[in-house]
Amino acid sequence: MRSLFKRIFVHNWQRKCIAIFVAAIIWLLVNHSITITHTFNNIPVKIVNLPQGKTIEGLLPNGFLENRISLTLTGKKQTIEELQPGDIEVIIDAANKGNEWIVKINKQMLHSTNPEIDLPHNITEISHGEFVLKLSRLIIDKIPISITRPVGEPPMGYQFLDVWPQTLYQTVSGPEEQINSLRNSGLELTLDLSDITKQELDNLFTVNAAGQRDEVSFLVPKNWKKVGISFEGNTFQEINDPAAEQLRIDFLRKELLAIDAPIPVTVFFPLRYSPVLNPANYTLEENDILQVKNGISLLVLPVYVRNVSRLFLDVVRDHLEVTIIASPTSEREEMEWSVQFIDPQELENAYVAVTKTDLFDKQLKEQDSSLRENYLRSRFRSYMRKMELYTADDKKLQLEIQIAGHKIVVKNVSH
Repeated sequence: MRSLFKRIFVHNWQRKCIAIFVAAIIWLLVNHSITITHTFNNIPVKIVNLPQGKTIEGLLPNGFLENRISLTLTGKKQTIEELQPGDIEVIIDAANKGNEWIVKINKQMLHSTNPEIDLPHNITEISHGEFVLKLSRLIIDKIPISITRPVGEPPMGYQFLDVWPQTLYQTVSGPEEQINSLRNSGLELTLDLSDITKQELDNLFTVNAAGQRDEVSFLVPKNWKKVGISFEGNTFQEINDPAAEQLRIDFLRKELLAIDAPIPVTVFFPLRYSPVLNPANYTLEENDILQVKNGISLLVLPVYVRNVSRLFLDVVRDHLEVTIIASPTSEREEMEWSVQFIDPQELENAYVAVTKTDLFDKQLKEQDSSLRENYLRSRFRSYMRKMELYTADDKKLQLEIQIAGHKIVVKNVSH
């Protein structure tokens, strides 16, 4: 065993050391001279020195193109094997170029994000698919933002009313073709009611309660007011319209509001039934819920409303009427009835005049005031459509109206 060891490691050791040294030199020389080819995908492309007033479709704010490219690189084996897709960038100088040109990527355009890799001196050949760049006119425009109906549920005890303003504008710069397309499609902002807490609205209601207001306005936080720009990689931009500072969501506190006044009751006699059904032959019968005062039939049953604001009720309270539609028993066993608003246009004007005195509206610019007025008129009409009568135990008021002899009898059958 010892003699074998000597023959392997000791005998002619000088020659063996020289052989090992020479072999290492040869291996290093061969290894550094071997070239291989590999394809790298998702390589970012950066554009520099764009002419003033020009841009490129898909160019992001950071100077990189939205779309990436694939490169097939041939070079020294060691360098190629060390490279990762994230180590490579392509930098294209757009100075002194035409409006459209075919790009041929060379070694000078390659940039390594890894300082230990020298791409230009270790890459021998570059190939890639057809790559065309086209310059577009850089323009600035205001793109409308539609504030859509929010998603999610409002906090318990509140109901959603409206969002104001309902349209904002985003000032955007970019390629003319893409700006025109974006203008045609517009932008949207959808808020989520579930992100608002009951405590936040309760605090607002406490402030409003001193002024007898049950409508609360939640100012939308700054970090909610962002829109995605499609040609900028759907990155979200903060809305830059100054009017966005006023963006708010209006809520109504759910309450049962007492009308606290008798409601006049009248009968509408359709002309087609008038030979039989007319005020000379049929009158309203007085009872515990219907009384006549000064020749006027009044519903004296305590009634309430919901889904409307106190201010709305204050404006319309003295202009409400229950109208019964007379019909023969042969057509309908019970007569229908509805709540009517007397002179609704004047009531609408009064509601808008009172509402516009609040602090928010005083701060509106003159050009916004007209839009805000239309918004308030729309809310008033919505309240008119939603208003229903309820009893003290929060049940919808149900009236049974029938003919008995020559009397029209009204009964409360609410359950």
